[in-house]
Amino acid sequence: HTDLGTSMPSEGRPPHRLPGTNFPARKQRSDWDLVLERDVADDGYLSQLEEALPRLFERHRPDLAFYNAGVDPHRDDRLGHLALSDEGLQARDHAVLDAARLRAVPLVGVIGGGYDRDLDRLVRRHALLHRTAAHLMPR
Repeated sequence: HTDLGTSMPSEGRPPHRLPGTNFPARKQRSDWDLVLERDVADDGYLSQLEEALPRLFERHRPDLAFYNAGVDPHRDDRLGHLALSDEGLQARDHAVLDAARLRAVPLVGVIGGGYDRDLDRLVRRHALLHRTAAHLMPR
């Protein structure tokens, strides 16, 4: 998460540093960054995610995964500058959760981001993570 100081340093690995026009203008260095141009919608966002997830799991082979399911990529968010729909956010959550599940990697998912002034819409977007997890993880 590049703007809050939680990007992981490269630790001797070559960085995958790519320029993008989205927030923040000055990005922290990390070992994996994807280009997400301003106003990218569901298809563009999800195609990059679906390409990156297997590579990231293979590269890092985590014992535990942390997932910040921010909803600021939503098209109605006033700060995110991306253009995902509710369905796009849910597809993103499904892709991340399923990638961890298929590899038997425990995942900690947290809600974050989201700067819509309509709190009902914001709460519904945050609930997508939990609904998706409930669907994928039978009781």
